[in-house]
Amino acid sequence: MRMPIVVLLALCSATLCAGAADHPLVELTTPQLNVVVYVPDAAKGFYRAQRFDWSGHTARIVHRGHTFTGPWKTPHDPLNQEAGMGPAEEFGLEDPAGYAEAAVGGSFAKIGVGVLGRADDGVYRFNKKHPVRALGVWTTTTGERWVESCQVQSPTDGWAWRYVKRIELDAAAPVMSIRHVLTNTGSKRIATSWYCHNFINIDGEKVGPSYRLATPEPVRPAAGEAAGSIAVLTETGPTGLRLREAMAGKALWGHLVGASNQPPAFAATIHNDRAGAAVAIAGDHPLLRSAVYALPAALCWEPFIAIALAPGEELTWTVRYTFSAERDR
Repeated sequence: MRMPIVVLLALCSATLCAGAADHPLVELTTPQLNVVVYVPDAAKGFYRAQRFDWSGHTARIVHRGHTFTGPWKTPHDPLNQEAGMGPAEEFGLEDPAGYAEAAVGGSFAKIGVGVLGRADDGVYRFNKKHPVRALGVWTTTTGERWVESCQVQSPTDGWAWRYVKRIELDAAAPVMSIRHVLTNTGSKRIATSWYCHNFINIDGEKVGPSYRLATPEPVRPAAGEAAGSIAVLTETGPTGLRLREAMAGKALWGHLVGASNQPPAFAATIHNDRAGAAVAIAGDHPLLRSAVYALPAALCWEPFIAIALAPGEELTWTVRYTFSAERDR
């Protein structure tokens, strides 16, 4: 059964809705998972800036009493470029479609946001704001275990698309899937990248030595980055990295490569050994590259994929999150 979002908002618990600062949201629950998802809204949405896709930010993910996401930038400002939460996704971290070709004042596409105007002749930076030419229009529907948000971008300077994101919980397992369908409905080619920031925080514990990142094959920092910000990571064996010290007041970021200087497979698991809980992240699309980012409030494995769509073409990809815990909390 499909329900309009305005009806579902009334189903949220009073405590949850009060704590969500009146941002529109839905709550999905199974015997294994409780997930609270913010839905895009141009007036009251949780995220309304120009960096992240407006859909899919989560207020809470709970399995067996363990939490896996939470606020990392407080107080929250929905117009802050960096203020995403949970599996915050972005198209074009460094390469929004059309930005490189656009002259100053020309347009480029930021999928999940809208069509923007190039502000200056500098390189693209995610924390820089640009004039808005047209924002895509969002609609949201939901079922018993899923919520689906659709953005339709009307033709603007040749840019147009239809983008659908469906978050669905497995009925019997602690699994959340995020399915994406992007269709190029414009006259210009869409060439960019997609990635997920995956702001993971387990049980509210600050990121430090209890956290580790496990991958299907050995990984290491890309050349030139080992002595930089990523140096705080240390190997935990042939297929993992662990933080050697608490992140207090620090942040790190760096690309990861495998033993053959290629990206690892589209899979990784973030563990909190003290909590005895973990989340495994896996995708069904070839990986372009991956990176790791950490700060006191979150450990992020960031998978990237390449997107190249001629007018009329469509791309579908899915990311699955499998949550586990050794014991109830």
